[in-house]
Amino acid sequence: MNTTTNHSAHEASSAPLVSPRTWRYVWLLALGALVGAAWTYVRVVREPVAYASGARMFVSGRVNVPEASSAYSEELANYLGTQTEIMRSQEVQARARQRVELERPGLKGEARLEIRLVPQTAIFSLSATSGNGDYARVFLDALMAEFIQFKRERRMVTSQATIEQISAELTRLEREISEKEQELLSFKERNNILYWEQQSVESARFLADLKARDASLRMRLSVMDAWERTAAANRLGGAAQIGVSGGVELSESTDLAQARQRVDELTLERDLLLRGLRETHPKVVRLNEEIARLERVVGLGASRDHARRKEQRLAIEAELEGLANSVKEWEARSLESSRIGAAYDKIRSSLERTRGLYDRLLGSLQNLDARKGVDQELVQILQAASPAQEVDRGLRRRLVSGAVAGITAGFAALLLAVRIDQRSYSVEETIERLGCRGFVEVPQLPTGPASTGRRRFTESVFEEAFRRLRSIVQMGMPSAPAPLFLVTSALPSEGKSEIALNLARAFARAGKKVLLVDCDLRRGRLHRAFDIGAASPGFCELLEERANIEEVVRPTSEPNLSLVAAGRSTGHVNELISTSDITGCLGRLRERFEILVVDSAPVGPVDDTGHLLPLASRVLFVVRMRHTPLRQAHKALVTVRTRGAADVGIVFNRVRPEGGRYYYSYHKN
Repeated sequence: MNTTTNHSAHEASSAPLVSPRTWRYVWLLALGALVGAAWTYVRVVREPVAYASGARMFVSGRVNVPEASSAYSEELANYLGTQTEIMRSQEVQARARQRVELERPGLKGEARLEIRLVPQTAIFSLSATSGNGDYARVFLDALMAEFIQFKRERRMVTSQATIEQISAELTRLEREISEKEQELLSFKERNNILYWEQQSVESARFLADLKARDASLRMRLSVMDAWERTAAANRLGGAAQIGVSGGVELSESTDLAQARQRVDELTLERDLLLRGLRETHPKVVRLNEEIARLERVVGLGASRDHARRKEQRLAIEAELEGLANSVKEWEARSLESSRIGAAYDKIRSSLERTRGLYDRLLGSLQNLDARKGVDQELVQILQAASPAQEVDRGLRRRLVSGAVAGITAGFAALLLAVRIDQRSYSVEETIERLGCRGFVEVPQLPTGPASTGRRRFTESVFEEAFRRLRSIVQMGMPSAPAPLFLVTSALPSEGKSEIALNLARAFARAGKKVLLVDCDLRRGRLHRAFDIGAASPGFCELLEERANIEEVVRPTSEPNLSLVAAGRSTGHVNELISTSDITGCLGRLRERFEILVVDSAPVGPVDDTGHLLPLASRVLFVVRMRHTPLRQAHKALVTVRTRGAADVGIVFNRVRPEGGRYYYSYHKN
């Protein structure tokens, strides 16, 4: 237990920063750097000698002409960038080349133009590169001259186009002004504007008087209605409401009021007499007769008052009706006056707006005419083209850039290779991906020239790995029947036969009576390790009952170790395994030995091992580091488990030591 703990702790402390899978493809970085640098060197060497000429232009100030300060302007938000792109444009460069051909007919060449802005300034730095130094200088001077000429032509074209547009618009406005003036004159002839203006004022004033009179009469009607409602509710018929309201007499006559008051007094006196006298009493009878007479007088007076108020109401209503007709008539006159005035104002304001627009356009046209002769170019030549100098190719810098680009491409190839490569490079990764425990790590023996001490040390570690594997696989195994350890792998060339042979030797050296059975009936090779002929009978003959156990079990040079070779089958191997009594054969062999180590066929290519899996006490699944694809191994492990294997563990074969320190610590523990 202490050995395993120390081993795991050392593994965790010495875990590499870069995975073994990545280290396998690190050479791609060096290859990429070499290819990139070589390709860059070839390109630089093949490039022709180039010469460069430089010049400068700057944004100058200008004197504003007040009469034409806004006649022509450019968009200033991106002014410098716009000028740079104009210089780079194909049109300006083509004009520069034509200028060179006209001025220097015998000068030939091609130039590459570069333009940049000097930081924190408004200065353009221009550079022309060509295989002909004179052509680069002449082309650069021509380019600056053609740029200025191009800007001047564009300004003239823009100004001329603007003048033509304004002139056309002025002509149209002149016609429109003439038409509107004629329309205004015709309107004045059809309508007496002064009369209608006075009519509008008088109509408004008279309408105000009519509406005030109408409101007054309606107020009088409202007062009469209120008085009549109050009088009807009053038992005295409104005798107490005496007065004049709004020119309407609302009070009753004095005689009628006195008669009403006398009726009330007599009625009160009669009521007092009736308390002590009968109704037939002469005094009561006289009072009743007097009350009846007075009530007739009151009734007559009330009828006359009601008739008088009714006449007043009718007179007011008749006057209101007349006022309504007058208001309608004068409102119609006022509307007609307003309509004529509005039409006149509309024609006049339209004429004034057109005249104002005409005056502004005429002023703009005069400004443009004044500005056309003024030079407005802001970008001027600061420094003419310098004599051409040979261009430094920058070989060192470009080689470094090419190497960096190659390393980048190599790194991308490395990532792609690491992603595509599914082989097993790490024990921890393999255990995690396969979901199976590991038994032991078997180191890779040195190949080729190696020091004697190193070879002996590795062989010692190799043997220690199998002793540890022996201890692990036999842990918890009963002595009877003899345990059967089945060794298999996902694919061929994983080293399973090597693992089975050395595990059998480890058991034999521990004093166990061991039988090594070669059940890889298609490609059995264990007989070669003990110099046994391929034609000797083996497991195939035993299954086909063409030989007995004594004939197939062969002793070896190793004490306590016997071998059953694969033999040769007369039919199909899979049919032989599936139809023969393989369980009985292995059972009889287990009765004669203490340990059986069976080397079976790979699980992936064929199904021969499937019949042996349920018979195994433990299955040792061999994974060859840097060789076994994890996807294939996982698929094979699923098959092993589904076919009835009781206990499965991984044996990592040909594990490379990380600097030798791992195996030293492992062996020491």
